Amino acid sequence: MYNESVQSTRIEGTQVTFYEIMESQNKSWEEIEVSNYRAAIEYGVQHIKNGDVISSKLIKSLHSILMNNARGTTSNKEEFRKIQNFIGSDKKIENAVYIPIDSNEIPVYMTNLEYFINEEKHRDFEVDVKEDSTIFDHSVDSLLRIAIMHAQFESIHPFLDGNGRLGRILIALMAVKENIIEFPLFFVSEELEKERIRYYNSLNATRADNPDWISWIYFFLNASERMSNKIIEEIESSEQLAKYGISKCQTEIQKKYGCQLFLIR
Repeated sequence: MYNESVQSTRIEGTQVTFYEIMESQNKSWEEIEVSNYRAAIEYGVQHIKNGDVISSKLIKSLHSILMNNARGTTSNKEEFRKIQNFIGSDKKIENAVYIPIDSNEIPVYMTNLEYFINEEKHRDFEVDVKEDSTIFDHSVDSLLRIAIMHAQFESIHPFLDGNGRLGRILIALMAVKENIIEFPLFFVSEELEKERIRYYNSLNATRADNPDWISWIYFFLNASERMSNKIIEEIESSEQLAKYGISKCQTEIQKKYGCQLFLIR
């Protein structure tokens, strides 16, 4: 879980290693940020295991944990923003690559997103479907809903700071909620970080006048597949290492006691 924390915060520019997190006593703001990320995931998983839904209330609590003593704007932690924000390379809104919705629209958009996340129908899902078009509503496959949820959350950008990190936390929590995984062992942030530019460009493409959802969904699914394959390889490698270790133990015990040691599966 610490590795996910490191990879996700690295997307935001934080440069800290897993070793530094584990060894440091007096933590820097970067290490605090990574530790907060891990604490937020654990908090969210605990609530989901207790039967809670992913609601605005839970999301605000996660944001409070994430922003505790961290960098950025912390004065409005656990609260949706009250002013306009934007995404850009500098602090000038006229140079912004994306300007989210007005702050007074956030509660409505977040309520809509809550319904979608929790696989419930909302009145806003009633749309006119054109011929030969595809609709992705609350009933689509879980992994598709996770991809759409993440893009929608990042587009709403409900907080002044921490939206990227929190949006990636929600990917893991929704995977647990949907029973794709039992515990938060599957994280896609490592693959997203490897293709950071494509990640941002694909997200931005969903916000255009003619949004390109297919490119984003393909990008997210491919990243998820690569991450899944890597995890499977690591599990298989660990199993082979364990078998090798057991075989060495068997050999040593046989030499000493002349008996056979059996591995109970």
